[in-house]
Amino acid sequence: MDNEQSLSSSANKINILFVVMIVFAVGGIAVAGYFYVQNSKLGVEASQLKNEVLQLKEEISQLEDEKTEAETALAILKATDLAKEAELLRLKLANIEKELNSSNQMVSELSTNMSKIRPYTDATTTIERFFNAPFTQKGLADIDTKISVLQDMEVSNRWMNARGTVDFANNGWGPHDFFQVVFLLNSRIKSLLP
Repeated sequence: MDNEQSLSSSANKINILFVVMIVFAVGGIAVAGYFYVQNSKLGVEASQLKNEVLQLKEEISQLEDEKTEAETALAILKATDLAKEAELLRLKLANIEKELNSSNQMVSELSTNMSKIRPYTDATTTIERFFNAPFTQKGLADIDTKISVLQDMEVSNRWMNARGTVDFANNGWGPHDFFQVVFLLNSRIKSLLP
């Protein structure tokens, strides 16, 4: 009878352990899926920003061509003493230069923001890689490096909290703390988007 109770107790413990392992496995798969989706979204947003930059560069080229045409027409008008038309062309040229300066400023702002976004996407990608492989100290060190490049104290503090939840012996971690880090990284990226 004691053997039966002992076997029953052992079987219950094994069943509980099995259920806990399944829960952690499902949780890990869900987290990996989430990180993959977030990384894909960021890739799409980066492509869209690159396309916008290319379009703005094309507009700048067109504006520069129009400026050259306006300058040429102005020179012809001066040669023929058509002062009124020359004044109108000067105004057009001034407007084109304003548009060109505005476009150049927008391109510069987009380029600056793209360079600021890159370290955040690198950190997110490194965290995703960490969860897609067995947990290693090198994986944590890689994340430490990417987070330190950001020079963002709030992100660093949240990362240190999340880092402290990693359990190498059981290949476990504190999902809530890691989600906070990823959500904060994503919010920083979104704040840099136009």
